Amino acid sequence: YHEFIRNQEDRMVLEKALNMLKDELRQVVKMTYYDDLSQTEIAKTLGISQMQVSRRLRKALDILHHNLQ
Repeated sequence: YHEFIRNQEDRMVLEKALNMLKDELRQVVKMTYYDDLSQTEIAKTLGISQMQVSRRLRKALDILHHNLQ
């Protein structure tokens, strides 16, 4: 039971942190980790280069890491 509650709390904290990201960064994170798409697939979907996806993902993860500290 305690583990379940802890997981729910973690999920809520992560969702709050994700919602603080700019749309283009949040979109890349969700497509990567929720939709399980590759950077190439994300790039094609968004009409940007794979390098731009990589940069957005790195920036988003840096921000999330900072905000969750």
